Amino acid sequence: DLKSWGVAAVLPDGLVVGSAEKRKPEGAPAEASMMGIIGCHYFRRVGSLEESAATKGCSHISEVLAQLSASKLVCASKIEQAEFFGDPKRLFECLTLRKGGK
Repeated sequence: DLKSWGVAAVLPDGLVVGSAEKRKPEGAPAEASMMGIIGCHYFRRVGSLEESAATKGCSHISEVLAQLSASKLVCASKIEQAEFFGDPKRLFECLTLRKGGK
């Protein structure tokens, strides 16, 4: 369900070649995998993030990543396990399940 996620186009070597908010990135090569963007990001130089967001008018992290990935500055990592809670209802459900509830 892409309505809840940013999406990154990722080459087999982990290089991010495109990203978009709530849709597949346009123009991604056929060998790219589509991966969800979750809220765990590392920036070696946070100034790149601030500069891109400010000068390009970005309001979503996927828009910043799209700008930076054009310069081949963004890599992706797969995660093996995660819990998602993008809104209050999902957070409540996640916490309930973690406490052993149903």
